[in-house]
Amino acid sequence: SGLKLLWDQLVKNGYAILAIDAQYHGDRKPKEKIEVFGRHIYSSRDMLVQTVVDLRRGIDYLQSRKEIDPDHIGYVGFSMGGILGSIVAGVDTRIQAPVLALAGGDFKKISAESSLSGVKKARSEFPQMAEVAGRVLDSLDPKRWVSRISPRPVLMINGDHDDVVPVESGKILHDAANEPKEVFYYKGGHVPLGNEMARVIIKITDWLNGHLKTEG
Repeated sequence: SGLKLLWDQLVKNGYAILAIDAQYHGDRKPKEKIEVFGRHIYSSRDMLVQTVVDLRRGIDYLQSRKEIDPDHIGYVGFSMGGILGSIVAGVDTRIQAPVLALAGGDFKKISAESSLSGVKKARSEFPQMAEVAGRVLDSLDPKRWVSRISPRPVLMINGDHDDVVPVESGKILHDAANEPKEVFYYKGGHVPLGNEMARVIIKITDWLNGHLKTEG
């Protein structure tokens, strides 16, 4: 997959990688499926809060490792990971030069317009879903946190035809971020494919090398 190619490229460039399962994902999946960002709005809120806490615990762990430079810890997040990264990088100044890919702001807009199957299904069953999601998740909206990353630089990557995280939602996040910031668009939908994924991998690698690596 594209992410595997990215991780391989970063390892080749000398980076150690720590990835965690977000709450309700991977090995943390509950027996009964939870529709994150769909009909289980309050569970989505709990997931965001708990996973931000867990990511910060992950930074604690990295800083305890002798082989890790504690002052040069970055963050790369795709889609939900990018949304989470907007929050955790805004909260925790130990994160340097975060990369927020396929992310956006304004949960109300995302809930009203996203083509994600669980979100579409929730909208059809609960017409007020977007309004409720916007209200319940408002305090965790990436557009409220991304500005706090400054004066650390932030790179935001989005597809120019994304309909899962709507293009306008991405622009809302871009506008909410303070300088220094950079916006990079690839051609395509929610997932970069083929040569576009290659462009994204090169961009992320060059960004991290430029902001995280120290001489020698």
